[in-house]
Amino acid sequence: FMNSRRDHITAFSDKNVLPMIAKSSGINTPRVIFSCTCGVFRDADYRFITEQDAVNLLTHSGEVFVKPTVETGSGLGCEVVNTDSQEEARKLFAKLGTDFVVQERLKCCPDLAAIYPGSVNTFRVISYIWHSRVKICPVILRIGQGGNYLDNAHAGGMFIAFDNDGTLHKTAFTEFKTQFTEHPDTGLKFEGWKIHDFPKVLDAAGRMHEAIPQIGVVNWDFTLRDDGEPVLMEGNMRSGSIWLIEMAHGKAVFGDDTAEILQWTRKMKSMKQSERPCGREQ
Repeated sequence: FMNSRRDHITAFSDKNVLPMIAKSSGINTPRVIFSCTCGVFRDADYRFITEQDAVNLLTHSGEVFVKPTVETGSGLGCEVVNTDSQEEARKLFAKLGTDFVVQERLKCCPDLAAIYPGSVNTFRVISYIWHSRVKICPVILRIGQGGNYLDNAHAGGMFIAFDNDGTLHKTAFTEFKTQFTEHPDTGLKFEGWKIHDFPKVLDAAGRMHEAIPQIGVVNWDFTLRDDGEPVLMEGNMRSGSIWLIEMAHGKAVFGDDTAEILQWTRKMKSMKQSERPCGREQ
């Protein structure tokens, strides 16, 4: 109900579009080596290049991260790639289709890497606009395990609640509610572990949402790179698995706004799509 402008959702969900908005807001995103949009290849400066140029870039870039950019989620289609074979590069392009991006493979800050260094561990930050303010729901940290380079819950990762100062809670969960008090690979005890630069992520999420007020709720994925600066990995406009946050934190995701939001959504449900207002507090 909060995301009623379907045209904006489709545009902003394209992972080759959002970095442009992030750049205008001063928010870091992973360095793009090249991208493909609607079958057209572009370099890091968004200038058109040929497929052969893209092949050359891929085969000379070492280890990179590749992901689809349209109609994707839960880590599907994401890969870490390191090839010097032009034939393998062309096969990868054919598999990825017409919309994808090739990025640098990020290294997390020491506080995140110590938990599990095999994946880029990310913060799921849900922000929403209510009474003309951007508000932030309780945040979770998603963590990889078992040699996997993905941290998504649906890809075998775990998730844990923590406080706004970056201090982790006691227990991490998988989507099937398997519980851990320490990481099974590194042995790091979760309770009390602190991610010192996390408050920067909250500020960056708020600034990003202020740039796209057409969307009422956004599910952001951020990390902290090795210099401690926040990096926006992507923004999910269609869904975001609110149940992950509620399972980890054990409380309603919208906090003190819950009752009012439930009343508002009930009112929106009774209205036709064409009649629903753009604002989120009527």
